[in-house]
Amino acid sequence: MPTVLCLNNYDIGWFAEDPPSSPNHFLYGIDHLHRRGFRVVACGDRSRRLLRWFQRLAEKARLPIRLGDLSQQWNALPELRSADLIYSPCDSVVWGLCYLRAAGLLGVPVICLAHHPLLRGRARDVRRPWVRLALRGIDAFPSLSTAVADEVNRLAPGRALSRPLPWGPDLDFYPPYNPPGRGVVSAGRTGRDFETLGAAAATTTCPVTIICPSSYVTSAFRGFGPNVSVLAHENPIHYTYPQLIEYYSAARAIAIPMVPQSGLCGLTSLLDALAMGRAVIVTRNPLIDIDVESEGIGFWVAPGDIAGWERALRFVEDHPAQAEEMGWRARRLAEDRYNSGAFAEQLYDIVSRLLIGGGSAENPPDPTGRASDESSTTEVPCDRTS
Repeated sequence: MPTVLCLNNYDIGWFAEDPPSSPNHFLYGIDHLHRRGFRVVACGDRSRRLLRWFQRLAEKARLPIRLGDLSQQWNALPELRSADLIYSPCDSVVWGLCYLRAAGLLGVPVICLAHHPLLRGRARDVRRPWVRLALRGIDAFPSLSTAVADEVNRLAPGRALSRPLPWGPDLDFYPPYNPPGRGVVSAGRTGRDFETLGAAAATTTCPVTIICPSSYVTSAFRGFGPNVSVLAHENPIHYTYPQLIEYYSAARAIAIPMVPQSGLCGLTSLLDALAMGRAVIVTRNPLIDIDVESEGIGFWVAPGDIAGWERALRFVEDHPAQAEEMGWRARRLAEDRYNSGAFAEQLYDIVSRLLIGGGSAENPPDPTGRASDESSTTEVPCDRTS
């Protein structure tokens, strides 16, 4: 069977456990490849002290060249002789391998999934040549965002290297649609603006529950008012998915307040809203492709717009029937277009096209090599439903 070597920024084996403790969309199609006949080998990040030291030094020096996870890429080297394809659901991990492929030193095709713009922040012009070099070593670079896909294609003209790959929730993990309750729940640990949400909620009667790491809690939280509950925890993971689902089930809407940023943010919580069938209120982020207002599933709010959040919260509180209809449309949107099964099928098509030389999309090529027994790699039993 074909072997896919997977390098990621977190342990995918944890998400493949049985019974699952998290939805399978965090596997980014890896479980689906396994079911379609691929052997998936997860390359571990067993620490290499010298490489870790060098990587920290390079990051501190803010070198224009991105290196990726040096330890994980080093651990992948023994596997390359038997791998048919490298897949990185997080593109930032494998930049070193991309340079090797661009130089003709790596014969294994590379697929990366782009989350954020490649050129952002300072020194963009200095980084641009290195980004273009890395792109020459990537065979397919689908993106979670249309804007990022467009950027990739501008940096690699004439190749059509990237296209949007819509991410969607694992509907089998979430409960069947049930009518909403009351109030709004907001949970998250990256790029959130709970101060704006709390300040807006204090001017309404809408019950709001904020679930966040304790690092977000500031003196401003004391002015939120009795209708705002804050569940803060030292552990940044704070709540398990089954616990979050209980809060989402009791709510009428899900809020995703965010600070202005150049990267993709809030998409995971938006998938939760789709799967749970809940109306959504979300800060505008140009990298989120799902237009919540044109789809009729919720409201956009400008960054830092307290009045905008107040209007949206009041609507959810005062118009329960309309909010329930938004949630129902959100669930239908997930069932029809945005779900982990649809994402995985599109990924499978990309993988099959890259390996078409030895097989077809329905019958992928069967390599003769075998993966090594290095302890830094793990064969992932991803038998999960989409």
